Parts: sequence; C-alpha cells; structure tokens
Amino acid sequence: ETCGSGNYDLIQRRIDTDSFAKYYVLNEYFKSLDFAYSSTYFFYKDGKFYAGPVWDYDLSSGNVSGDKYFFYNMEEDLVNTGKTGTTGLFSVQCWYSLLCKNRLFRDDIRNAFEKYSPDMKKIYEPDGGIDACLSLYGSLYERNYAPVSDGGAGWVVSKDYSGLQRTPDQTFTENVEYLRTWLSNRFKWLETIIPTARFDSEVHYGHVAH
Repeated sequence: ETCGSGNYDLIQRRIDTDSFAKYYVLNEYFKSLDFAYSSTYFFYKDGKFYAGPVWDYDLSSGNVSGDKYFFYNMEEDLVNTGKTGTTGLFSVQCWYSLLCKNRLFRDDIRNAFEKYSPDMKKIYEPDGGIDACLSLYGSLYERNYAPVSDGGAGWVVSKDYSGLQRTPDQTFTENVEYLRTWLSNRFKWLETIIPTARFDSEVHYGHVAH
C-alpha cells in the first residue's frame, strides 16, 4: 500500500529509499535470476524497511540456463536469440513494480546508478575487481579443478553441476573472460537505458519503453 501510494513523503517515512535504490541498481546490474523470487532480503529497523543484505548471486551475470529459464536470455525484441541476456530491465518486480511508478524514486535509481557507475566498471576493467580476485585467490581457484590425488577438489570446470546454469566453457580462463565480457556489455546497455527509462508496467524482460 505504501509503495503504491504515490506519496513520496510517506514512502520515505516507512522505507529507506536510498538502500532500496542501491539494491535495485545492484540486482539490475548483475541481473540476478533469484531477485524477488528467493534470496531477496529486507530488514526493519527504527520504524523503516531497508533493502539488503545481498545474497546468492550464483545464478546471475549471464550464468543462467537459456533452456530452463527462457525469459532470462530474451533480447530487446522479446525473442530468445540464444544470446546471454545482457539487455532488458529484469528487477522491476515485487515492491519495485510499485515504487518505480514514482518519478522521485526513479530519480533515486538514476542517482544511485550514476554514483556507483565507476565501481561497476572497475569490476571488469583491466586491473579491476576480477583481476584483483585472480591475483589474490588464483591458486585457490586452481585447486578446485586439480585432481583429488593432487590435493584438489576434483571439480571439472566444463561440467554443469546444477542444471540451472549456462553450459560452462572448457577452461577456467574462458569462463572468466565470459564473465568479464558479460558485465561490460550489461553495463554499457544499462548506461544507455537508465537515464530515460520509465521502469513502468511496459518494461519487460527484454524490452524497455521510453
């Protein structure tokens, strides 16, 4: 009722709109399959609802089976082209389908996106977050795929263990580069859409109305 009231003063009294806007941007960027379905958390403190903490992003960033989750990989023409689903506003769901009808909350989303854009780009850019993780934990990642007899976990990098994820590439490096490219393309698409998107009921998985 509050989210759909259109009264932004009331909304801000009951909801921490700053955390809600940031939570939206985070989930939209990574395009989490579970958002608003499972592993989506909010908490109540001092008379307000806050968004977060974030959790469970294994099925995100294009790591989603196109056969099982057909809609995830839809592109702008609402056709599953077999691509990796870097387009489409995906998180205008649940409370957000009501909040996003409010122009002031849409402005909060735009402001959050602008504020955190440098951080989002740093994840995939050279010497950014992905490369930092590889530098710090690369040897641990390698142990995941080393034989048990050699002290590793014995995993197979190209095996789909869940039936929910995309079919992995053959090597660890190829999968890392897939993630890097996906995040780059996702950000570039959002960068063109967020400034003018209405985020309303005409926004679908692979199409955005302006």
